[in-house]
Amino acid sequence: MLKLGFNVDPISLPFSRYPCSTNHPLSFDGEQNAESHLGLAQESILAPGSSNSNAVIQLDGGKNETLLTEGDFWIQPDGLGFKPCLGFTSQYRRDSNSILKNRWKYLLVVVSGGMNQQRNQIVDAVVIARILGASLVVPVLQVNVIWGDESEFADIFDLEHFKNVLADDVHIVSSLPSTHVMTRPVEEKRTPLHASPQWIRAHYLKRINRERVLLLRGLDSRLSKDLPSDLQKLRCKVAFQALRFSPRILELGNKLASRMRNQGQYLSLHLRMEKDVWVRTGCLPGLTPEYDEIVNSERERHPELLTGRSNMTYQERKLAGLCPLTALEVTRLLKALEAPKDARIYWAGGEPLGGKEVLEPLTKEFPQFYNKHDLALPGELEPFAKKASVMAAIDYIVCEKSDVFIPSHGGNMGHALQGQRAYAGHKKYITPNKRQMLPYFMNSSLPESDFNRIVKDLHRESLGQPELRMSKAGKDVTKHPVPECFWGLRDREVLASGSFVFDQSSYLETVNFVGFGFCALLNQLFKMPRRPSSGRRVLKYQPLTFSPFMRLLSFASMARRNLPHPEDCQCSDEEISFDEKEKLPNLPKKGKEEQLSDSSDEDDSQEDVQADFEFFDPKPTDFHGVKILLQNYLDDKEWDLSSFVDFILEQTTVGTVVKVADDEDESIFALVTALNMARYKAKKNITNNLEMLLEKKAQDVGLLVSQRVMNLPPQLLPPLYDGLFDEVSWATEDEPTEELRRSFRFKSYLLITKIYKLKNPKQRKPRHGEEDIEETIFLKPEDELFLELSSWSFTFPMRSQLVTSQEMKNYQLLGLVMAVEANKIPKFRQMLNSLIDEQ
Repeated sequence: MLKLGFNVDPISLPFSRYPCSTNHPLSFDGEQNAESHLGLAQESILAPGSSNSNAVIQLDGGKNETLLTEGDFWIQPDGLGFKPCLGFTSQYRRDSNSILKNRWKYLLVVVSGGMNQQRNQIVDAVVIARILGASLVVPVLQVNVIWGDESEFADIFDLEHFKNVLADDVHIVSSLPSTHVMTRPVEEKRTPLHASPQWIRAHYLKRINRERVLLLRGLDSRLSKDLPSDLQKLRCKVAFQALRFSPRILELGNKLASRMRNQGQYLSLHLRMEKDVWVRTGCLPGLTPEYDEIVNSERERHPELLTGRSNMTYQERKLAGLCPLTALEVTRLLKALEAPKDARIYWAGGEPLGGKEVLEPLTKEFPQFYNKHDLALPGELEPFAKKASVMAAIDYIVCEKSDVFIPSHGGNMGHALQGQRAYAGHKKYITPNKRQMLPYFMNSSLPESDFNRIVKDLHRESLGQPELRMSKAGKDVTKHPVPECFWGLRDREVLASGSFVFDQSSYLETVNFVGFGFCALLNQLFKMPRRPSSGRRVLKYQPLTFSPFMRLLSFASMARRNLPHPEDCQCSDEEISFDEKEKLPNLPKKGKEEQLSDSSDEDDSQEDVQADFEFFDPKPTDFHGVKILLQNYLDDKEWDLSSFVDFILEQTTVGTVVKVADDEDESIFALVTALNMARYKAKKNITNNLEMLLEKKAQDVGLLVSQRVMNLPPQLLPPLYDGLFDEVSWATEDEPTEELRRSFRFKSYLLITKIYKLKNPKQRKPRHGEEDIEETIFLKPEDELFLELSSWSFTFPMRSQLVTSQEMKNYQLLGLVMAVEANKIPKFRQMLNSLIDEQ
């Protein structure tokens, strides 16, 4: 890890005001009104006569603490100069050209739950379609069994706007084309929680390529929250730009917001006090024993409704901050935060358990208390009376346009609004610190003045200030969009402070985070070559091997590793912009020429080629590529290689070949498959010797064939093997006949591979200063794992010797046969993932 600490002169640095290359940079500080995904320009959100001039303190952890003063309830948090920026990399844009031309594979998605839950799943559906390179059919909204809402996508969202905004990212169609209408879609129900893009490609790409239509259901939290930067930006684009509500919903929502706005600022609350909320959270409303009994009885009848932590008592949940705030608690919180008594409050949510009477603590303290039914004119809400999703959308609009928003409990709407308000200029969003507040709520002896001071102090960092998602691994970027979907941290102020430390391993994130002015500085520090005008590059991987010699071979097969440039960090002379009054001092002409010359030389010698690997089913046209790959699988004299390749290609339901995307030659870089030995018993020229070895057990044994080029990225190994063993499992259920299904019910796997063995290990001792001599060298790292898990194994001499170098003169090339029981495969998959993660 390389760390640098230095002081810089901000005047002499190139500074780009808008590093995100947009013709009209978004602004929320008075320079220009920006349009949100709701379709309306953002209104001024500062109190009349006030300014956004809160004092800001930089804390040790990098958070920004806004110091509250008297009467500042309406003052907005300091956005620290962050601006929305969805600058996709040039590689992403190049990939779009081929993805958007695709018209032969389609992704169908059925989303469930309430409106905000469906919204999250739609965001992930677009990203999954992009990962698979498929066209997306407009998602189907599943009929909500709780509310009986039969709304369709176009009833809630602006369909044409959705298509147009994403036209450069994913091809979206309203329905399957006529060529695919009769195609029976393959329904996939096995998506795990937080699946990575690699998992998605490994498990779905082959299926959608083969069947042309893939159907996914229940995508809630199925896609990982930690994605590559471009896919995170796509998430933001869908959530904050593409998913605009339909015109009639917008019209009514804006009318209600205007009625709240007509007398100045207003506060919005999302109150979660409905009966189903108390049941699902395992909490009690605390109204009367009768209402507590109602909740407990419902929970006993439907224990499946309880969402997690079923071993916790109500009191434990309450103290852990897992229960919604009650009306009394919300009232005390507002008073502690100095909300004006005459504040206009809009409350969103369903009918509270116990009726509106339970809201009396709030209405008594804040009489200007309204919901959509109070604001709507007679008949305005009537068309949507049985449309729970539409009602939720109306609440969303009015809350999004408020000056301050407070949720009484977490949930999809609160999370969506947190990200939306951040993207709209970090509009004030107060997150109740329930876990730390509740002990003070329960302390009846604490004076009210002390309670107010303590609660106010607890919320200094919970007012909607910019918060880095990088410090919250696993958090949704649509809730925490900084830094992936923003640029700028007041570049000049950060650089002027001269008190930061740079971590070379975090170079890419740092450049995207701070801006292009910083990029130019870093390029000077590291003397990096300028990015070539054409060509591709990729972060090089570290060779994954188990011996010094194999590492040497792997390194020899790779180009020299470069420190990567971020794709959007374009620091050519033409692209650096400055403030009008600041100029970069001119370098001596000779120095410029030498710098350009050095860069050119380095570009010629160090240019990398990016390889986007994709998984495919084997097909007949792969014959020559697979045969070339398997030439060294075993000695040709002992195996009829051509027939062996034919058997592999005949089996398309189990097995994968790895190719480079858009490669006209369709070269094969890896192959993995499992063949049933008894299924091919007629082919004596291939399986006779193995069947003699296995005797009657051949019908339960799968021959696991795994072959690849030496420098294939090791990160591909887990999804490659995961895909194989998952396909074997699926084949036992999906094959058309019982005989075929039975042929994949393996009890053991047989592996044939190669190793290097020290010829005379007892006679060879390391000399002084030498590393310990390795007795066995594994050509493939997973082979050592298989050997560790094998029930038996043996070696045999190979007639051909792959390496005759001086380093290997004391080693002999041997064939290694291993038998691994099928019940050991889950352990192998776990060990392989751990092995790759450690590298």
